[in-house]
Amino acid sequence: MKPEIAQLIMKEYGIPEDTELTLLHGGTANRNYLMRRKEEKRILRMRNKKYSTEPWIAYEEQYLYYLQQRGIPVPAPFPNRRGELHTSIEDQVYQLAPYMDGDAFQPEIREQVAGAGSFLAKLHNALAEFAPTVEKRLPRYDDPAVMLAQLDRYMEEHKQQAPKSEWEQLVRIRSHASEILLQVPDSTYHALPKVVIHGDYHPANTAFKENGVCALFDFDWISLQPRVRDVADGIIYFSGVRPGGIDGTDIFSLTQSCSFEWGRIDDFLTAYNSNAAQPLQREEASAIPYLISARLINSRVQALTKIPANRHLEMLTAGMDNPLAWIEANRAQLTARG
Repeated sequence: MKPEIAQLIMKEYGIPEDTELTLLHGGTANRNYLMRRKEEKRILRMRNKKYSTEPWIAYEEQYLYYLQQRGIPVPAPFPNRRGELHTSIEDQVYQLAPYMDGDAFQPEIREQVAGAGSFLAKLHNALAEFAPTVEKRLPRYDDPAVMLAQLDRYMEEHKQQAPKSEWEQLVRIRSHASEILLQVPDSTYHALPKVVIHGDYHPANTAFKENGVCALFDFDWISLQPRVRDVADGIIYFSGVRPGGIDGTDIFSLTQSCSFEWGRIDDFLTAYNSNAAQPLQREEASAIPYLISARLINSRVQALTKIPANRHLEMLTAGMDNPLAWIEANRAQLTARG
């Protein structure tokens, strides 16, 4: 960050100029800085312009203060000297938020898997009556029709170049996307119970203390969607087993393949249903396998814009066969457990 920009921000928030500013390595969209003076810590967030329209920022700010008032641990931004919750300098938006301490998710501790499930239920409970004064309308998440169009375009452009094994994987992935569209069409998706979901519920966006979530971060994807989409995220990212954990700064780490274990899935779902004001309904449970598959595929498709073209085929196919095949083989059991 330019020194003159840092000075302007500090002036906006009444922060002494001798405050240290350190870039934090975290997230793939926004840039975060630690502001530290003696023992006092704050987080300065330089927002990605993609998520920084005035209605979106206002929506997020109302969301954060609403949750804070209901005891949910989120970093609601501080007002600047004019009482505004964000500051614009040179066409860039900044927010100053409290520093929220906590530990990284430890996947080997099963109680933390359950802790992630119970926290998600409490988050959804708290938002049941959230009625913001601004709108943030987003289309269906992990839309299979959009995925199919993008896969078809990629396959058409590379049908002469892709090795046979990777091409066959692409064909199988496309088949899964087609099945999602058939089994969960838009009419079914939008009829599922909705709440303002987090939309990116994974370990890199949480902090833990005493096996429970003590802080939630990154709200770029909050919007009114079926709540079971967050549950699908929870199963993938907290119940799923990965050899190397999740590095929130690395898109390949965020999208890496995983395996599933029934005990860990039960930990998450039982905790969610035990703490939810309304446990998952039958139609939501039936959608879980398809929404998990949709999220796995779409995370790869969406990642293509963030990586070099020579790694696109790897991103789309590496490690995808096993989790998608497992979900297909265990749809009935996944539905029954939901």
